[in-house]
Amino acid sequence: TILGFINFFVCRKVYGYLTVFAEIRKPDLGGAFFCTQLHHVQQGMFLYIILMTGVLLQRDTHTYPGLIAGSSLVYMYFSYSKFSKGFRWQSLCFQELVEGSPVLASNKKREATRGTYEQPELCE
Repeated sequence: TILGFINFFVCRKVYGYLTVFAEIRKPDLGGAFFCTQLHHVQQGMFLYIILMTGVLLQRDTHTYPGLIAGSSLVYMYFSYSKFSKGFRWQSLCFQELVEGSPVLASNKKREATRGTYEQPELCE
């Protein structure tokens, strides 16, 4: 009906505006979020290992498959400890930053993107 078309038209205009202009541009926080996601994946692996160990212990007549699956908790613990303490993602030393950047390592100035600007009042 005509009421449905009016509703979809208004929704299209409102959501079209909100999608583009409702929020301001934010700084990139990908590093912190990405590392937090990696921590959560590894914590989920602990839960998965415990769950699968319990399933294998419950369903099998022998305890060997459950013990083999449970022994992977030792490896997971060491991997998680190494990831949590071994990587410096929040700050780099300046030398590593220079070596990782081809512009800084070559010590060249970048090319100008436009000609020089002179203020007209100063040219008189």
